[in-house]
Formats: sequence, C-alpha cells, structure tokens
Amino acid sequence: MMTTQTTTCSADSGMPFRSLRGMTLFSLTCGVLLTVVPAVQAEPPYPIAAFASVDDLAQEVKIQVTRLEKHLATSESFEKQKEKEIVQSFGLLACLGQGLTEHADHAKSPWNGPALRDAALEFTDESDYDAAKSALANVKSVIDGKVTGDHEQEHAWNELIALYPAMEEMNTRNSEIVKILKRPRGKPEEISPVVAWGLLGLVMKADTDYASDDEDRKKWDGWSDEFQEATVKLGEAIRAQDKEKTGRSWFDKAAGTCTACHKVFSSNGQ
Repeated sequence: MMTTQTTTCSADSGMPFRSLRGMTLFSLTCGVLLTVVPAVQAEPPYPIAAFASVDDLAQEVKIQVTRLEKHLATSESFEKQKEKEIVQSFGLLACLGQGLTEHADHAKSPWNGPALRDAALEFTDESDYDAAKSALANVKSVIDGKVTGDHEQEHAWNELIALYPAMEEMNTRNSEIVKILKRPRGKPEEISPVVAWGLLGLVMKADTDYASDDEDRKKWDGWSDEFQEATVKLGEAIRAQDKEKTGRSWFDKAAGTCTACHKVFSSNGQ
C-alpha cells in the first residue's frame, strides 16, 4: 500500500531526505508532496504456490544436497557427473533459492533464499572438484543458518540454470513421475519431481533466446504457460493419490508441449 504525506518545511529547514530500510523515499522539493513506497517483493513469472509449498521447496533442497554429496564424494564421481547431474543439481538449487525468495509464503522459509541461490551459483562450468566442494559447503552453511554478505532478492530466472541442463533435469524427473503415477501412495516426497518441473518451467518461460521475433515469442509463451498449467494439475492429481485417474493425462499434456516446442525451436526438430 502506498502512503503519501504533505510537508510544509522551508527550503532551508535542513530536513534530511534519505533511503529508509525496506522503503524508497521520493522527494520532489521541500514543501511539495512526499511519497513513501514500500519495497516490492520479487515476483515469479508464474505463481510458485500453485505447484509447491515452502515445505515442498525445502524438501527438494535436501534431495539435491544429498545428490551432490553422493557425486562429490570422490574426484572420480565428480568428473563423471560434472556436466550431468552436478550442474543440474546446483542449477536446481539456485532455482529453489529464488523460489523460496519469491514464494507467496516466503516469510515461512526455513532458510535465506537469496543466500542459498548465490551459494549454488558459485558452481560454474569452470569449477574444478575443490570449487564444487566449496560451493556445496556454502550451500550447507546457508542451510545451517550461517549467512554472510548481502544478497539481492531479485534475480533473472534465465540466469539461474542454462537451458540444456534444465531440460536434462526435467528428463531425469520424467521417469520418477511415471513411476509415482503407477501407484501413488500420498507420501510427501512424491511431489518432488513435479516441484522440479514447475521451477524449471519458470526458467523455460524466461529464457526466450530461441524466440527470434514476436510470433516465435507468442508460441514460446503459449507452450510455457500450457506446460505450467499441466504441471499444476499433475501435482494436484499426485497429492490426491490420483484417485480420479487424471495424472497420466496431465503428464502427457505437459510432455506434449515440450514435443511441440522442440519441433519448432530445436535445431534438429526433435
């Protein structure tokens, strides 16, 4: 909510005009209208709460940390997975950090979302084994509540994970979803692959480099929105143990948007 205040001070009154923590203070001239506008909470391109709660995001953070611990146990496993599941996990952790930051219930987050994101982003294509272990250690420090430095709330979704590892991670989670749909048991962890799909769908929505003109952008946005809507419905079906038997149809619809998009934008049409 925006509040306004009229002041009648003289031009030489010496009244200070400054930035306030959590607010932006605009002053036109002394004696004219002052407007105080609360800082705006970063907002995602699609409501994260539609497919994941804060607890769901936190659960997925733990899953990715466990996966990284496994792959970083030895230098050999690191070399084997560096360009595969390691880059996917760090990228997804960055998305999870931003997801916690922008979630409607962000105040309930157990961790500092921006700090988690920034720790995960310390891993890059140039990272060696020691750098990867350092990045994971910093992620775990955030989880332990040890946060240092300043961390901006806003961050572009298309700069959290590259498109290729994002798609590879989505493919990795496909088989998990299919297995869950065969016999959903209502366990909390069953929603995790859908949470990953939803977050990575936000990356797809934001990363429009393949859309070269307005017509392409319209197609890209359309398929991105259809994917997110199907993912939300898929999540709802899994949470309800797919009692209405709609889960597979929503899975197929989401996968179908990927196929349609690839036929237009992929270099080999696959």
